[in-house]
Amino acid sequence: MDIVCAIKMNKNYLIMLVGLVFAFTIVSAFGISSSYFEGNPLVLGPGESKDVSLALQNNIGDKDLSFTASVSDGDSGIAKIINKKDKYKVPFGTENTAIDLRVSIPNTALIGTEYSVSVNLNQVRDTEGGMLEVSGNIMKTFPVLVGEVVEAETGKNTLLIIVILISILAIILIIGYLIFRKKK
Repeated sequence: MDIVCAIKMNKNYLIMLVGLVFAFTIVSAFGISSSYFEGNPLVLGPGESKDVSLALQNNIGDKDLSFTASVSDGDSGIAKIINKKDKYKVPFGTENTAIDLRVSIPNTALIGTEYSVSVNLNQVRDTEGGMLEVSGNIMKTFPVLVGEVVEAETGKNTLLIIVILISILAIILIIGYLIFRKKK
């Protein structure tokens, strides 16, 4: 009796393991990548706008995928899809099918205000009769922070780098000249 129970338990564990592997394969079939994420927010000043591109990826399996997309930003209205399509087709093996968003911060936004922008993708399949069947979804959320955008002072840094490089070159030439002169 104990052996029979052990075999049934092992069979159940095996079925669960196979089910988990299958589930992870389905979940991993597509994805979204972004330059912005928790810990690396999009920072814009009041009244500023920026176009942000999210890349859809289809690296697992052997089929092209199609998605519908929607954007959610709470009730703030700061984000919208600017290349809106009925369906985004993502060919197998690609990582760069773009969904372009425009994020616009209101002029009245206070420094330190944080927004959250989410893009929701629903995988769809064409069925007979032109109907769409939703078969999976994924969401990408990134923070948007209202802050003072500080432009780097590249003029001073560039000049300093040029002066240092010219000084190093001059020292190398002087040392080379002294070595060459000493050998004669």
